[in-house]
Amino acid sequence: MATENGNRPRPVLYCDHWASVLGLQGVVRSALVEGGWIDLAIFRAAVDRPEMRLPGWRYYILALLAGPVLIPYRIAQRLASKLAAPLSGEVETDRLLDPHRLELVSRADGRVDVHARGACVASGLADPQRPDMVFSLVYPTYKILTAAFFAILLALGTQYILGHTTLDPDVESWLRFGSYPLLVALLFLIFRDAITAFTAPIPVYVVVWGLKLSGHAVRPETFVTIFICLAIAYFVVDGFLVPRGLPPSLSLYDADPKSPLHPYEPDQAPYWLEGRQYWVWRFMYVTAAELNKVWERDWERVEMWVRADGPHAGEVEWLVCDFHYRELWLPFSALVAPSRVGRQARRLAALRSDPARRAAWMLEVDMNIVFHSPEIRGLFLLPLEEGWRRARVRQLISSLRSRTRRDNPHHYRDRLRAMILAHAVVEDIPEHFRGYAIRQLLSLPWRYWRYARGANTAARPFLYSAARGPLRPRATEPEFQFKAEPPPA
Repeated sequence: MATENGNRPRPVLYCDHWASVLGLQGVVRSALVEGGWIDLAIFRAAVDRPEMRLPGWRYYILALLAGPVLIPYRIAQRLASKLAAPLSGEVETDRLLDPHRLELVSRADGRVDVHARGACVASGLADPQRPDMVFSLVYPTYKILTAAFFAILLALGTQYILGHTTLDPDVESWLRFGSYPLLVALLFLIFRDAITAFTAPIPVYVVVWGLKLSGHAVRPETFVTIFICLAIAYFVVDGFLVPRGLPPSLSLYDADPKSPLHPYEPDQAPYWLEGRQYWVWRFMYVTAAELNKVWERDWERVEMWVRADGPHAGEVEWLVCDFHYRELWLPFSALVAPSRVGRQARRLAALRSDPARRAAWMLEVDMNIVFHSPEIRGLFLLPLEEGWRRARVRQLISSLRSRTRRDNPHHYRDRLRAMILAHAVVEDIPEHFRGYAIRQLLSLPWRYWRYARGANTAARPFLYSAARGPLRPRATEPEFQFKAEPPPA
C-alpha cells in the first residue's frame, strides 16, 4: 500500500472485489466510475490482480539446492517476523492508483479527516493505524515443509539407530513405521489440517518401505543422499502450494446509500452493516497452481472491516473471505474466543485514551490445501509496548489452538439443499469437488454471503428456449441468507 511520509497509508474508495476482477457491470455505482473515483480496470491491475515480477532461474536453482537445509532457519526467522507473509515480487502498478487516492490528515484528538480533490469528504474518522492491521500466513507457508522436515528427521534417526544395533525384524519394522501415527497426531495438533497431517509425511514412509522391500543393505551415505533428493522434491511441490502474500491495501467504505461516496448501485450493497463508515483492509495472496487447474495461478482475498465512525470506531466487525467466487461474511464473534473479548475491549479502550500506546490486530490466516480458500485461525489484538517480537511469539503460541469456532453443517443442510434444487447455487463448482465444497461451506461460521450463485457464473441461452430478458440477479440476495440467524445452541 502506498504511504505518505513513509508510514501514513493513502487509501482509495472501496471497490467491489468481484466487480473489479471480472469487470461486472451494474454492481459498482456508475456515477463514481464516470467521475473517475473508481476505475475497475486499474483497481484490478493494482489491487486485486497485480502483475508481479517473479524471480529468475538462478533464484530457483539456489532455492532447490539450499532450501531444504535452511528450513529450520527460515521457520525460526519467520516466528519473530512482522511480515509473516513472504512477498512474491514487486508491485509495478501501484502508481496507477495515485489519481484515485485519498489523503488522510491527522487531527489533535487522534482522529483523521479524509481529503480528496481539494475538499474534505469525511471527517472525524478513527485512525486506520490505531490499531494497525497485520495479516499472517505462517501456517500455510510451513505446513508441508514442517511435515517433511519431521518425517525425514525421524527416518534418518531411525536408520542411524538400526545401523548401530541388531533388532528382531518385527521390532525393526515397528521402529521404522510406528512413528507415522504419532507424527500425524503431532501435525494435526499444530496445523488442525487432517489432509496435510495424513498425506504430507507419506512420501517419506513410502521411500523407507521401498528401501526395506529391496532387501539390500543401504549404505549410510546412499540413504542420506536419497533423502536429500526427497527433501528437494518436497521443496519443488511446496513451491506450487505455498501462498505468497501482497501488502494489504486500505479503502474507505461509506454505507449510506445517499452519500456521494457510496460505491454500490441500488440493492447491491451488504445491507447488514450497522455503521456508516468503515476502513477496509484487503489482503491478497496467490498460489502458483490449483489442483484442478494446474496451469493458472489461484488468487484469494481476505478483508477486515473496521468501524471508522461512532463509539465503536477501531473495532473489527466483519471478516470477508472468498469461497469459489463467493463472498462470505464472518462476524467478529466467530473470530475471537469468548474469554478474549473482554480483554481486547479493554485494550482498545486504553488505546483510545492514551496516544502513547501501540497495538495491532493480527489475523492468522490458514489455507485449505485443496481449494486454497482462506481458513481463519484467529484474530488477536497485540499490545506492542514490550516490542513486536515478544508479542508475535506469544500470539503464535496462542494460535496453535484454532480460535475460529465452526458451525454444525447439519443445522443448515436442508435449507441449502432446497436452494440448490430451486436456484442451482453451487452448479459452477466442479462435480467431483462439490460434496466436499458444500461441507466446507456449511461448516465455516459465516452469517451472510454475496454472489451466492458464483460471481463467474455465465447465463447461457439455449437455441430452443423462449426469448427472455437478461437475468440480472443482485450480488446481495436476502432470500439466500439462510445462515443469518445464529446457529442453534
